[in-house]
Order: sequence, then structure tokens, then C-alpha cells
Amino acid sequence: MGSFMEQDRSAEQVRLPGDPEVLALVGAKADLWLLLTSYLAEEYDHVPVFQVEGKKRAWCFRYRRGGKTLVTLYPERELFTVLVVLGRDAVAATEGISAGLSARVRAAFADARQFPDGRWLWIKPSFRKDIESIESLLALKRRPKGGT
Repeated sequence: MGSFMEQDRSAEQVRLPGDPEVLALVGAKADLWLLLTSYLAEEYDHVPVFQVEGKKRAWCFRYRRGGKTLVTLYPERELFTVLVVLGRDAVAATEGISAGLSARVRAAFADARQFPDGRWLWIKPSFRKDIESIESLLALKRRPKGGT
């Protein structure tokens, strides 16, 4: 089987990619990927689960514990997408901290449709401030080990 990036997404079995392959895939955004995944490893007791999902067979790393997902990361060519699902309480709390969030994260929050149980924020981080804002959103969902 070829490298992670060359795998046939329709294949029934997909080999778990290693860090070098994911970093090569996200390219120039590798520093942001490492910043976020390092934060997740240090602050949360969640083991990322690699999955292939959807019609397009998108690769993702889902950070779950106790049946609840904290965040899902989708590595793509030269970028990655972060999915943060905010429940009702976290939506209300986000409105209170929105001034401190990056413009990209504020836009994702404003553009996300309000469902009865919350909002799904799809964020493509480009700057360190985006990662810091994602960390703030995650802290609203679940307190990090450091308590911040």
C-alpha cells in the first residue's frame, strides 16, 4: 500500500498514518497541526481515533472519551479542518468570550447554524490565534488538565 496521502480512499482498510505523513499532508500548516495536537495531548485524556468517513471518505482524527467527542481534526492537502460541536451551554458561553476569539473563529461561530442542541463549527486554522481560539472553545466544552 502507498503512503497515507496516496491511499485509495475507497479502500475498505486504510493504514493508520504516522505523524510524518500527516505533517507532509498538511504542509505549511504543520506547525499549527502540531500546536493543536500537542495541546490536546497535554491537556486532555483523549486518544485520537483515526477514521475514514463520509461519501468522500475523508480522513479524520476524532478525540473521544466516554462516548463524547471533544473535537475532530480533518487533515487535508496544505490545510486541515477542525470540527468543534458546541452544545447549548457552550454556545451561550462562547457569546460571552467572542471578543477574544480570532476573526476566523468568530466568523465560523456566526455562520454556524443554530440547532436545538447547539452549533457545529467548521474551522480551517491559518494563524496561531485561530488555534488559541479553538483551545478556548474546547475549554468551554471540557475543562483542560491545566484548568485554563
